[in-house]
Parts: sequence; structure tokens; C-alpha cells
Amino acid sequence: MRRIKLTIVSMLVTIVILLVYLSLFTQNYITTGNDNLIFISEHNIKSSKSSSINLPKDYTNKFPEIIDLIRKMNVSPLLVTLINRAYLPFAFSWLCNTEQMGIHKQVLFITTDEESKDQLNKLWPKINVVAISGMSAVSTDQSYSHAGYIRLLIRRTQILLDILQNNIPIFLFEVDCLWIRNPVPSLVKNEGYDILVNPVSNRPGVVAGGFIYMFPTNATKFLWTELNAKLLTLEKKISNLSPEKGIPESENDQMYLSDLVKRRVSGLKPKYLPLDQYADGKWYSFPENTRATLDPYVINNNWVIGNKNKISRAKSWGHWFILSDNTCDGEQVKKIVKL
Repeated sequence: MRRIKLTIVSMLVTIVILLVYLSLFTQNYITTGNDNLIFISEHNIKSSKSSSINLPKDYTNKFPEIIDLIRKMNVSPLLVTLINRAYLPFAFSWLCNTEQMGIHKQVLFITTDEESKDQLNKLWPKINVVAISGMSAVSTDQSYSHAGYIRLLIRRTQILLDILQNNIPIFLFEVDCLWIRNPVPSLVKNEGYDILVNPVSNRPGVVAGGFIYMFPTNATKFLWTELNAKLLTLEKKISNLSPEKGIPESENDQMYLSDLVKRRVSGLKPKYLPLDQYADGKWYSFPENTRATLDPYVINNNWVIGNKNKISRAKSWGHWFILSDNTCDGEQVKKIVKL
């Protein structure tokens, strides 16, 4: 009888140990809403219920020349975009697209090479432009989730972290986006949130990595610090890869960001912008009667691969605003833009 009791006790202890282990194991895996995308939770990330945030007390800017330029601009919010030489046509078209919206003084173009900076300064001398060093190897057309593309976005993330740590509101955008109306006033009004993100059509839980409004709150700074740490780890992993080498989609800035936002790290308060107002590239495939019911501020030219294909689609819809000499097609702007 005593042996039976000991056996039962031993079995119960074993079951309890297994349950505890299983609980700890499952807590370390979190999905983004897509069953094919699984992320390992990092123990140094506080849960969304945490009320305290450990931020660096004496933060040192990694890009002091950029911060100095931004301070001279003295604007709020700051509109930021990163381009390389291959994206210059998009930049010129976007500048024509938005010329009458009164926001150019708030825009900072960050280029990967001096040539792009010089061309922007020549054609648009009032635009604020700064070139970052060491990125000339990725100044050509870069494909989504390839090593060169990832390196670009790692630098962008580092620069944005610098800006946030200096308590400057940021609107991150990309120049392949059509602006039908100026979205900035509507975005600024969303006080009470830390970050405004654009969901991706047909991909639950995934947010666009290039269309984000950030209030410089502690939660946003914490989010961006964690994103930066993840990307720096990724940078080491891909350090020996050529720019053309593909990277698993689960290992890029968009997936990392989507995961952190979904988990509301450090009590983050995100707002998911409605796709009927902030449309992505799926808008182009909607039936005409569906499009007629929508009145978006912007349409992001995504869901298409390659710069040539993006330009071709923009032209076919009348969403391209430069002529062959890179001057503005003012008549086409008038047809599309609502002031």
C-alpha cells in the first residue's frame, strides 16, 4: 500500500512539472495572426501590463548631423523618408504630387548617396536632404526582404530611434505613395495613442513598415528600441550576404514591428488606420463600383514587385506626376489631387 501511495505521489509531481514546463514553453511563442508566422518571445521585453520602462538616461545620438539639421528645421511633425538612387523618380513624382499641400518644409529626405542628395537639391532646392555614408552598395533597386533591402531599413530604424529620443513626432512615409489629400492634419489629431499604423490587406496582424505616425512617448521609444535591437542582431546574421540574397520573410523589420505592436509592448497604445482612408496597393484591384465608394487620403503603391512595375502601374492610373525632363505635370496633378 505504501508503494502505491509513493507511486501516485511521484506521478502527480511528474504531471505538475510537465504542466509547468508546457506553460513556460507556450508562453515563449506568439503568432502575429498568420499561422505561418511564429516569433520567439524575448524575455527582456516587458509585457503589455508593465507600468515601468527602462529607457537610456544619457542617450547618445548615433546620427548627430541629422539631429542638428532637424533642430534647425524646427517643425512638428517631421515627415521622414529614406531613398536611394533607384527611388529618385518616385521622389520627384511625389514632390510634384504634394507641392501644393504646404508640407514640404516639414519633409526630410535621407539618401544613401551624395549623388541622390545633389539631384534633389538641384531640382528641389528648398527640400531638406541629408546623405548617410556607407550605404552606396544599396543605391540600386532593392527587392523586399533581401539583404540589401534589410540593410537600408536597419539604418532607417536607427535614425528614427535617434529622432524619437529627441522627442520629435515622426510621420514615416515612402515616396511611391500617392497623396490624394494631405493626411497630416488627420493623423496629428489622434492624441491618446502612441503610434498609428497601417494594416496590410489580407494579412491579419501585419502592419506596413513604411507608413507610420509616431508620437515620441516612452512606449513608442521602448518599441523602437526593441525593434532596433532585433534588427542589429539580424544585421550580424546577414553581414556576409550579398544585397541580392533573399531573407526569410519572418526575419525582417515589418514582421518584427508587427509582432511588437500586436503584443502592445510596454503598454503601447496603437491605432490601426482604416484601409478605406489609408489604402494599400489592393485598391488598384478593386472593382470600379467599390473604388467609387471610397475617398482615401493616400494610396500606397505596394502589392507589386519591382520599381518598373510600380512606375508602370502609377502611369496607367494617372498617378505619375513628372515629365521626361523631371519637371512637374501640373495638369495631371490637378486631375488627381484634392486640396
